[in-house]
Amino acid sequence: MSANVPAFLLHAFDVDELDRDEGIVVALDRDGTIVWHNSTWKRFALENGGLDVPSRFGLGARYLDGISGPLRAFYASVFESVIATQEPFEQDYECSSPDEFRLHHLRILPIDDHGLLIEHSTRALHPHGEGEAVSSDEAYRDDQGMLLQCSNCRRVHRVGDGWHWIRDWVKVPPPSTSHGLCAACAGHYFATTRRARRVARTKKATP
Repeated sequence: MSANVPAFLLHAFDVDELDRDEGIVVALDRDGTIVWHNSTWKRFALENGGLDVPSRFGLGARYLDGISGPLRAFYASVFESVIATQEPFEQDYECSSPDEFRLHHLRILPIDDHGLLIEHSTRALHPHGEGEAVSSDEAYRDDQGMLLQCSNCRRVHRVGDGWHWIRDWVKVPPPSTSHGLCAACAGHYFATTRRARRVARTKKATP
């Protein structure tokens, strides 16, 4: 294994131990390019139907290129802050499937000034409730005919009536579905982004 592992990662971590970790572990260089991942990463992708994951998050890909919408800006600011401050970042986030509620924990660790180690571990896992059953998507479409699904919690916006969990639409979103953030997720991620950028600017300005 060590033959294909960057020297800066070998110097900082027991890579064989990371490879056996039950959580997903990915290493990035300073430019955000994926330079290593553990075995769990590939297994998780295959078990969850992520056939495009090897191309979106494979070796040589830029990690942020696999993230769309407002979450991309959020993680870009967090990566910048962790590298600038050399302080870890941690948070819980939801990554549910149609059948299971999954609460994951994210930890982003600096590898000196060479890059980042990203860990995703499971905090909670249990079957979902059935969620809402809908016979028509008309109430969820705006005046442009679009549906809006939260990129983070996967709920769908019902026009004039908040955000709703619809199990079938997590697995296969209806046609003309766009992605953004619901009010709760937006409040959290935008506030965190602002704090991360403030910290990074302060660190850079410190002699």
